[in-house]
Amino acid sequence: MRAMKKTALLLVVLAFAALPAAAQHNEFGILFGATRPMKSDAGKGSFDSGLRQFYYAMQLEQGTMFRLEVARMKTKTAFPVDGGGFDIDENGSIEHASGLIEYRFSEPYGYTGLFAGAGLYRQKTNGRSESDYGFQVGLDALFPINRTYAVVVEGAYHWINVYSPRPRYVTVGAGIRMAF
Repeated sequence: MRAMKKTALLLVVLAFAALPAAAQHNEFGILFGATRPMKSDAGKGSFDSGLRQFYYAMQLEQGTMFRLEVARMKTKTAFPVDGGGFDIDENGSIEHASGLIEYRFSEPYGYTGLFAGAGLYRQKTNGRSESDYGFQVGLDALFPINRTYAVVVEGAYHWINVYSPRPRYVTVGAGIRMAF
């Protein structure tokens, strides 16, 4: 619980530090997609639908964005059990709130972005939940429709510190971005 408060405080401080950028380009995005467990005691799995992601981004400099992101992933999860073994939930979920820095590159079709950051992850398995920090890195592409709207396609890798060995997940999603 203490780590959760520290992470939340860090995200708030970073958001306030970025307030001067509020006069610049801001955007809001909604993505839907799928999640796949990569290295987890739940075992490897296939891409299952269930990713719901929302983000708010502020431009810090030309081509650099600070993003606050919240998401929920429905996927196979596992928790260690006393005495060894794992409690596996085929319908588990992982929620996270992250602060990300994204670097965007102009392309003929729009923009390509590389992002990385840290956040707080909560894993829910068979009625039990555990929270801890995690990291996220990824790649996205923006295909502008006009100045306000763009189609977003994103892929991300999540490393979560909920038990050892650390579970890892890959997410892919697509959605819409609104700039203002």
